[in-house]
Amino acid sequence: MLRIDLLNEIVFPIEVLTKEDSNYATDYLELRKDLGKVVFVVQGFNNFSILKKFLKENAQCYESTIKDIVRDCFLELYYRIYGAKVINLNLLHEMIYQVKELLIKKNTDYGNSYFELRKEFGKVAFLVRIADKLARLKTLVKQQAQVEESEEDTIKDIIGYCLLELYYKQYYGGESNGMDKDKEW
Repeated sequence: MLRIDLLNEIVFPIEVLTKEDSNYATDYLELRKDLGKVVFVVQGFNNFSILKKFLKENAQCYESTIKDIVRDCFLELYYRIYGAKVINLNLLHEMIYQVKELLIKKNTDYGNSYFELRKEFGKVAFLVRIADKLARLKTLVKQQAQVEESEEDTIKDIIGYCLLELYYKQYYGGESNGMDKDKEW
C-alpha cells in the first residue's frame, strides 16, 4: 500500500516546480497552442531518450528528468482541460490532487505490481512501462483509440508511473534490483 505521506512528499516538490517555473509553463502553453500536440509528443520522447542514456550511465540526473516528465505531463493535461495560456494555481493544484488520487486507487487495484516488477527488473521496468505509454500516446495522436483509453488517460498513466518510480527511489532506495525486506509494501 502506498503511504500517502510519502507520496505527498514526492508530489509537492513537482507541484512547486511547476508553479515556480512560470516562464517555462507559460512558454510551454504558448508553444502548445501554436504548434499543437507535437510539442508534447516531441518533448516526451526527448525526455525518454535522456532517461535511457541515464540508465546506461547511471547518471545523477535520472530523478530530475523524471520530475521534468511529470511537470510536462501536468502542463499538457492543464492545457487540454483548461486551454489557458496562463496557469491558475488553484486549478493546477486541483488537477494534481485528482491525478494523485487516481494513482492511489489504481495502485490499490493493481496490488503494488509496479514495485514487484521494479524489484525484479530494476530501472528497466520503469523504462518499459514509460515506453509502452509513449508508444500508446503516439498512436492515439495519429488515430482514434479502439478501446476506451484517451490521450489524457495515457498522460495520467505516465505521471503515475513516474511518481511510482520516484516513490520507489525515495522509499526503497531504488538503485538496485531488490528491496529492503523490512519495509512494508
